[in-house]
Amino acid sequence: MKPEKVVLELEALAEAIGYSIRKEKGSFVSDHCVLSGEKCIVLNTRRTVESQIGALARVLQRDPATEQTFIKPSVRKYLDEFWTKEAQRPSTDSEP
Repeated sequence: MKPEKVVLELEALAEAIGYSIRKEKGSFVSDHCVLSGEKCIVLNTRRTVESQIGALARVLQRDPATEQTFIKPSVRKYLDEFWTKEAQRPSTDSEP
């Protein structure tokens, strides 16, 4: 599946579980937030498509509603592979 198609599929999945998607240009990291009680994912369009996929996948992984939502098998495979790779990466969090 082409990355551009993956982004569209992940955006549709995020919208299905209650997120609105905003695409903006700027010097920020894509992530999710709550604006006036509405769940929102803000994607930086100056970043690569792969970066946008990563941001969407990380938000979806943290939301429990993702598991209760139908995900196309090809998209599920892509997410599972991404989440497995993320889990294997060394943590960049610093402990106090």
